[in-house]
Amino acid sequence: MSSFITASLFFLLACVEIRGDVVYNADKISMPRFRFERWKDSQFQDVASQIAYDESTWETLSYNSIEALAFMDLETTDNIDDSLNVTFDKPTMILIGMGFTEVTWDCWINHYGGYYWSDLEEYKIAPYYEALGWTLDTWNSESDFPASSDKNWIELTVEERQAAANLCYIEQTWNQESFSTGWLNSSEAYLASVEPWLRVDESDNGPTKCPEVPAGGCSVCGEGECVGSPDGIFIFPGQPSVPCGLFENAGHFGVIPLDQCQFLSRIPQIEVCDCGSSVP
Repeated sequence: MSSFITASLFFLLACVEIRGDVVYNADKISMPRFRFERWKDSQFQDVASQIAYDESTWETLSYNSIEALAFMDLETTDNIDDSLNVTFDKPTMILIGMGFTEVTWDCWINHYGGYYWSDLEEYKIAPYYEALGWTLDTWNSESDFPASSDKNWIELTVEERQAAANLCYIEQTWNQESFSTGWLNSSEAYLASVEPWLRVDESDNGPTKCPEVPAGGCSVCGEGECVGSPDGIFIFPGQPSVPCGLFENAGHFGVIPLDQCQFLSRIPQIEVCDCGSSVP
């Protein structure tokens, strides 16, 4: 049976690469969607231009070097390079006016890159970077970066993708794709989805019912049950680890044969997925 599971997991990993499934951050930090608009459509052109944004630096995240600074380091212009055309002396006020909070800026824009390693440890962010190969030494280095920093999103392992998502990267921002390439309008983009923690079952004020399993698919949790912790990591000895949400999708879309779903629903390792008859 374990050889069958191996094949299924490798098929699952291939499926993820082909379909480009959206990966969500475990800390439930919602995307500041106003920042993910074309410059020509943004209502914030006037104020954003006061903190060194223009069409080029707006449309590719990280191109404006203020994005390398944490939110609290933007309370004044003291930490900003003099070469930048910043004309407002309290940049955080502009960011707040746009709709940013310290949490959304530091995760979605700065990706905690402006933190000291001790800060990452204090706020329990270090494990995400460690999963991508970072250490205290590489964090403080100006040239010795881990191999993940040279990978495209599709080249990252499942664990690395989840770690990157926990740092508020999505495929296109990890790959530094400009908005001008059209990805903002892609049906596969994060923008086209609703973050799980914002989904509401309008027919019921209680827990959301398990989704219906498509014809030909199966539930890795067993009949009538579904994954309650999609960010949990399913680990089977000697096999690739997989986020429970993606594992569930593999069953629903027929990647995992029916008999294997029945087997998987009975093994102890599935407990990390918090299976139940409803979604919390």
